[in-house]
Amino acid sequence: MLNLEAEKRYNVVTRAIIVDDENRVLLAKRTKENKWHLVGGKTEDTEVFYSQTIAREVRGEIGAEFNRSFYKTKINEATSWIAHYFVGKIDGKLTLNPDEILEIAYVSKEYLDDFDFAFDHDIILHDFFENGVN
Repeated sequence: MLNLEAEKRYNVVTRAIIVDDENRVLLAKRTKENKWHLVGGKTEDTEVFYSQTIAREVRGEIGAEFNRSFYKTKINEATSWIAHYFVGKIDGKLTLNPDEILEIAYVSKEYLDDFDFAFDHDIILHDFFENGVN
């Protein structure tokens, strides 16, 4: 794991693996790229904890509260990105932010390959379904 000083040289994002009662994950279609991704985004300078970032991002993109726990961190030294992943369920009615999200879908493992993903979220989700669902 990188120390705090090293982490400052990286772009840091958080991502939410939102799971429903049927162990499907929520995907959101990004407005910018018209591709599917996990809800989340970059940390802000005022955020001390990554759990603050993911809570803000989930509220801002889909309008719900995210009851979460830490899942894993992935470091990509080639691109200078660090992604912190959280897993959990949401509370409340979903209200999509049209500036961020075009549509959402709950997807089970067998349908992941049917989606055009932004970033490496398909790899993360395949790993999650293999190792992370209880």
